[in-house]
Amino acid sequence: MTPASRYVRTRKAVQLALAGFWLSLPLAGLLQIDLAHLRLVLFGHAWPPPSGPIPVADLARGASAHWEFVLPVLLGVVLPVVVLAVSFVLSARYLGRVHCGFSCTYGFLAETGENLFRWARKPGAGRTGRLALAWGLVLAAAPGVAFTILSLFARPSGVWHGLATDDPTIVVPFLVLGALATILGGVVRFKFCRYVCGVGLVQSLAWMTNKKALEVGFHAERSATHGSLRDCNGCHGCRDACPVGFDPRQPKRYMMACIQCGLCLTACEDELHPLGKGAALGLHLYDPSYPLKAQEPPMPRILTIRPGPASVGTTDATGASPEPSWRHGSQGAVEEDPHSR
Repeated sequence: MTPASRYVRTRKAVQLALAGFWLSLPLAGLLQIDLAHLRLVLFGHAWPPPSGPIPVADLARGASAHWEFVLPVLLGVVLPVVVLAVSFVLSARYLGRVHCGFSCTYGFLAETGENLFRWARKPGAGRTGRLALAWGLVLAAAPGVAFTILSLFARPSGVWHGLATDDPTIVVPFLVLGALATILGGVVRFKFCRYVCGVGLVQSLAWMTNKKALEVGFHAERSATHGSLRDCNGCHGCRDACPVGFDPRQPKRYMMACIQCGLCLTACEDELHPLGKGAALGLHLYDPSYPLKAQEPPMPRILTIRPGPASVGTTDATGASPEPSWRHGSQGAVEEDPHSR
């Protein structure tokens, strides 16, 4: 198994496990949002912990007893929030939107829907039937998503009872959430992640400010397990595989919402493997000597020889056509005309 395939399989396994874990918690009554007291109940433990009445009189007098109220809030609420926020931003700064690609439940559902509709839209016989089946699966899954979300705010048994008795406080939110789930799963999918999600935007901004962060790029040199920039044939397989809709050969600033899914790597591998080569793309930490990205704007085909007017149809002393050479600059890998020296 190649490193790219191993990475993608590991990510999908982690994503499936975490999505199943988080989706099962509200259904089992282990994760609740208590709106009446503005707190989270996880595995039967309330956060922030319940406290007695606020000692307003003691606080006004500046009595030392006020620490009995302030200290639990600092340690039980403020400190965990700060630690989680800092850890989240630091991980995004070096790894990008890994939360979106590995642990986000919506990202898992969006990717599942994207794969489903890509399969359904393949050209050929039966396309209409596949599209009908895809929409049928989305419509069948929408009530389950709506029920799971409602279970965050009420016990699952209470949601069942409200639906059975036509309780408007349950039925109306259920219908609204079901409609939203249908629209998000059938139409929007990763467009929400790319253009709307605030959590994703924070990760993207943290990632963009770090030149040493992990990103997709061409391998600098060939090896036993992968190819290099010279092996890219402009098939656009990496672009077609990207669930968010990017061309991974583009500079980093055009890929702010990259979720590090690795699907472009395996698509590149599938294209070049029959030719006896490994994937030209890979996940890399920034190296100043290795800014390998496509030209701007993206080229239809990256490896093309553009001879000068006097060299059209010429060959070298051996009778072979000249090979392109490459120089590395701040704008990426740029092809040189072999006859311009």
